[in-house]
Amino acid sequence: MTNHPSGRLEIYGNTKTFNFPEKVVSNVLRSPYFRSLYEYKTFNQVVDEIYTQVTYLEPWVAGKGIGTPSTAFCLLYKLFTLRLSVKQIRVLLRHKDSPYIRALGFLYLRFGANPRELWSWFEPYLEDDEPIVLKYNSPPTTIGKFVRDLLTKPKFFDVVLPRIPVVVQREVERQLNERFPPPQQVGSDKKRWKEEEEENNKAKVKRFKQSAKEPHDNDKREATVSSSEQSLSPPPPQQQQTTTKKANPNKLESHLYLQDLKQRYGDTSGRLDVSYATQVDSEPQSSSNSQLPTAVKSYLQQTFF
Repeated sequence: MTNHPSGRLEIYGNTKTFNFPEKVVSNVLRSPYFRSLYEYKTFNQVVDEIYTQVTYLEPWVAGKGIGTPSTAFCLLYKLFTLRLSVKQIRVLLRHKDSPYIRALGFLYLRFGANPRELWSWFEPYLEDDEPIVLKYNSPPTTIGKFVRDLLTKPKFFDVVLPRIPVVVQREVERQLNERFPPPQQVGSDKKRWKEEEEENNKAKVKRFKQSAKEPHDNDKREATVSSSEQSLSPPPPQQQQTTTKKANPNKLESHLYLQDLKQRYGDTSGRLDVSYATQVDSEPQSSSNSQLPTAVKSYLQQTFF
């Protein structure tokens, strides 16, 4: 922490404008309200004025746009003209009567302190939950959120803040991320985990349905083996019986009757056997056991009668 021999905090950077943008300085110096503050010569007088007059922190008067500096920024610039000591800055940061007194102390450090010393000043207040209104007629935030934004954002509303060196900025952001993980990252991780879980569940359901519809490999192999065994094995006895040609009892009896006729009539030419063998299968046999095929009857009539 860089201190003046008199105990004042040494202003880092431009000691004439206190690192405010030119448009802020010119508008503050022309402001009638700021001119009315010339009569305040002491630190306590300015602190009392902050307590009674400041109700929001945005740089410009609400409803008038850029050009008319707010009460808060006029009093902030007034504090710089007093060249505050380290002790006085601590009084501002720890003040219990108004969050705006505290907030102007943090803005004083952000514009005027060495960027490398900001973390040591701000770190004890990163989780401070005291409410404070930044923009007129808007919902409040907290001192802790306000302090974190001063460390990480390049602007306060439209007012450019003094640049923090890249190395210092990276270290500040690293320490902030360790204590306050970015909400976007936490949200995206939860969403990604949920999507992965849903995909895994869908895959499990799909595999279950496939396994229910299709037989397992062992069942397939058993089915293949059983089918091949069935194709190679001989048909069962019942099938053999159905495929074997049944003997016709009428045909057998008619054959015996033929033999008896041949002996009775003394036929030795063999023509009756040939006629019987070629035509007996083509004609349906009667249920009678004593009838011969028609061709045999005709032959006997022609030969012997």
